[in-house]
Parts: sequence; structure tokens; C-alpha cells
Amino acid sequence: MARFPDATYLDRDARRDDPQLWSDSSARGMVVTAHYRATGAGVDILEAGGNAIDAAVAASLALAVCESAGSGLGGMAMMLLFDAARGKVVALEGPCRAPRRATPGAIASRRRYRGYAAVAVPSHVSVLQHAVERYGSLPARDLLGPAIGLADEGLLPTPVQRRLLEHYKEALRSGNAGHLFLDSTGEPAVLGSRFRQPHLAETLRRLAESGLDSFYRGAIAREIAADVEANGGFIRDDDLFEFPAPRESEALQTRLDDGQVLTMGPPAGGLALLQMLALERSGGWDLDPDTHEGAIALASIIRRVRQDRRRYRSKMRADGPGEAAELLTARYAAAACAEIVAAIEGRGETSHLCVADRWGNVVSMTQSIERSFGAAVATPSLGFLYNGYLRAFKIQNHSCPR
Repeated sequence: MARFPDATYLDRDARRDDPQLWSDSSARGMVVTAHYRATGAGVDILEAGGNAIDAAVAASLALAVCESAGSGLGGMAMMLLFDAARGKVVALEGPCRAPRRATPGAIASRRRYRGYAAVAVPSHVSVLQHAVERYGSLPARDLLGPAIGLADEGLLPTPVQRRLLEHYKEALRSGNAGHLFLDSTGEPAVLGSRFRQPHLAETLRRLAESGLDSFYRGAIAREIAADVEANGGFIRDDDLFEFPAPRESEALQTRLDDGQVLTMGPPAGGLALLQMLALERSGGWDLDPDTHEGAIALASIIRRVRQDRRRYRSKMRADGPGEAAELLTARYAAAACAEIVAAIEGRGETSHLCVADRWGNVVSMTQSIERSFGAAVATPSLGFLYNGYLRAFKIQNHSCPR
């Protein structure tokens, strides 16, 4: 029996539909997510005695319901955690992987902007399973309860979610996931309508009953493989059955004043974070986002770092920044700051969460399905969107300039 029966969780939680009338707090830790209901799910786990990893997993699953256009079971996850008992920082690498049959020739011949041909093998559930089994303190079935309740009872879409639906409704209509988010006329539901996800709720129940591993080795895996194959995608049973556990690696780190910043290495975006900090230290900026100048400077730094990430992607190594470490040097930062200053003239993808508990454990986690609504396709009976990461896979190797 799950510790958080759906009805109990939702009855106690009914007032959360209006975030202006409700806030969450706990003397046992802190949870920060992109949606107040996911934050509440994590807080409930802390209050029940779970640690930061347990709370992060529950919040992650709740985000898959609350912000299903930006992340979810069909996508990826990267988790950075501090294990207080061992005094160790661990990076759990969970990028989506190319299916075996997604060869360069096969990919080159397909349109991969959206649709089943854009779907890479999802990693999100694998990361959660590894985190729970190695670092958690509660059974996975207990951590699924809040997400199941949210999917069953439904949510009132936020203004941001409504704007996303309006913007991407044509993409949803062109795929097969429109029925999950649009009404019978192919339009977003009327304002004030509760958004329920019964198929996703049932999938989460099946994971609670059979274990997270059943996503890759059970009936859910067979449904995924059969649906993707029937619709011209690359994933098959063996891609799921042989999906590896996330790799544990060292975190990237840098000094910042009297402290230390630790973050995820490639292929995650931690190198970009460290570069932003390097540019901030080198530029003498006023980065107060409440001022006109500060907002422009901050946006300009972010834009430059995103451009550099694309330019230097081929220089990064699988186990670290490689030649892209040049981006963190004082020489590069000074030159980049000058270019940013010279260039300055007077949307809801991906999700993130952070959790800390009373024992000193800390989790920082990013999850995504690539762009909003991912590949815009979903297995009808399972209720979650598939990622669109094969769109970003490169089919040619480029030599790195020396």
C-alpha cells in the first residue's frame, strides 16, 4: 500500500489550485521547483521522513504531471546530488540515447523535427530508479503517490501553459498527442477547465505496482516499442531492455569568492553555468535583473554562452569539457566581455528542481523532452509525450581545430 493514497493527498491538498492562497514549508528541508504542486509533493516526502533524494524523485514525477509539455517519463534527466553520509558529490548522467537502428544513414534519410523518427531512448525513469535504489530511503511506490493523485484529479493550467498550448497547437495536431492536450475541436480547453491525465495516471500506477524497472523491461516497454515501430520510429524492445544505468561521474567545479560551485559536466549544461560565472566576474557588470541595465547585461551573457556552447560542442569530451575548457579561462572571459559590451544596444522548455534535507543531502536536477511538447507524439494508452532528441543528433564528425 502506498504511503500517500491519492484521495488523502488530494483532499488535504485541494486548496493548492490557487497558488496565491497557499504556500508550502517544512522544518525538515527545502524544495524548489517550477510548479507549486510539484514543490508540495517534495515537501510531503520530507515531512514523511524521506531524504532529499526521495523528495527530488517525488517532485520530479510530479513535474512530469504538472509540466508535462516540458519534461516527463518520455524524456531525459540529469541529477547532481550531495550524499552527506559519504561526503560525496555525484553526477548522475542521464542523456537520452540513440536507438541501435538510428544509424547515420537511417537518420540522414528521415525528417526528424518532430514525430516518431525524432524519439531517442528515454532516460528519465532510469535516473530516478538509480537514485532511489542507491541513495533514497523510501520505496519508489511511495514516491509515485503524489504524481498519481495530481494526474487523476487534474490541474488548472497556468497562464504560461495556456500560451504554450496556443503556440504549439499546430504541432500537436500534426502529431498524435493532440488528444492529450486539446479538446475535441483541436483547440486548448476553455479557461478554467481542469486538465486531467488519466492515461498518465494509469502508467504511473503500473510503475508503482511493478517497479520503475518495468518501464524498460515490462509491459510498458513492450507498448513503447510496438507503438514506435508501428509509426516508423527507431526504438525497439532491445533498446529499452538493454538500457544502461546512468553513469556516476565527477562534478565540474570552480571557486566562487569563498565558496565552491559544483555542476554537471557534458553533455549537460554545467559548463555553460561556469562560463556565465566567469563572465560575471570578469565584466564588472551590474546584474540586478530589476534594473534595465542589469536585465540587458544578464540576457546578453546568457545569449553569448548559448552561442559558445553550440560553437564549442565538437571540442567537448564525453567525460569532461576537453578543449572547451578554454571557455573558462580569464583570457577568453575578458575578450568575450568586451564583445558583449560592444554588441549591447539600448519560453517554457525543460524544467529544474532543487532539494535539501535536514541531514545535509542536496539534489539539483534538470529534466526535459527537448523543445516544448517534445516530438509531439505519444503512445495513446500511456499518456506521456516522447522526447525529440534525435533531432539534435549529429550525423557527421567534424575535426576539431588545433
